[in-house]
This record gives sequence, structure tokens and C-alpha cells, in this order.
Amino acid sequence: RLGRQPGALVLRSDGIRKRLQGVAPETALGADAYTHDVTRDVYSTITAEAGSVLDAGFSAVADAVFGRADERAAIQAEAEARGLPFLGIWLEAPADLLAERIAGRTDDASDADRAVMEQQHARIAPPDDWRRLDASGTAADLAAEIRRLVGDA
Repeated sequence: RLGRQPGALVLRSDGIRKRLQGVAPETALGADAYTHDVTRDVYSTITAEAGSVLDAGFSAVADAVFGRADERAAIQAEAEARGLPFLGIWLEAPADLLAERIAGRTDDASDADRAVMEQQHARIAPPDDWRRLDASGTAADLAAEIRRLVGDA
């Protein structure tokens, strides 16, 4: 529902990481697929693909942690270089709820587990310049809030 038809292309870091590793999305990856260099390649790919989507006249949703300032700056620069609006959204929810959602995943590209989530919470602070949203409600409520924000962007 974002942008012109058929809508925004979602660029999900989990799926891109699997594609770069040459495996199916549901294939679990080992620690060697989560090194700094591989992660840098994943974010570079998201950024480049977002730029291509924008150049084609469509909207893009970059779905990743974006825990580093340089990653956030790069994705934002893709929109701004084209004179397009950018909306950075940081989703938050209580750790126990996130752990419950992670445990309930099946046939999903994400390799994250509770330990990964806890490590991320310990080392990543929410960015000051992105909109922070409470993601503890329903997906439908969150989607409605994001659509409202996009309409304001």
C-alpha cells in the first residue's frame, strides 16, 4: 500500500543474507555468515537495491536492524540523493514479547533467537533521528500507524 502500484518492495536483510550465501531463505546459517564483512555486504546490497527501486519510481522498505549510524546514514542518503522523502522507523517492544515472537517463527529467513535479541538490546541504542514506534500491539495496528506516518512524510 506504499507508493504507486504494486506498492513498496520490501528488502529484508534476512532474505538478502541468505541470497548472498546462495541458500534457501529457510536454511539456517552458521556464525561465518554473520561476520562484520558479510553484514557489511548485506547492508550495502540493501542500500544499492533500494536505490535501484527508487530509480525505477517505486517505494522501498528496508527491513533490517540498522544498529549502526553508518548503515542508517547510507540508506537515508539513497532517498535524499534523489530528492525523495525518507522515514526511518525504529520498532520497539518488551524483550519478553520479542522472545515469544521469535520462538513462534516457523519457515522464516531469520536466524535470530533470544540470545541474538538480547545481544542486540545490550549493544544497540535507538537512533535519535528515527521515529520510535511501539511494536507490542497487533501487526495491523502497527501497519496503520506506519501508513499514517508515511502520509505525513
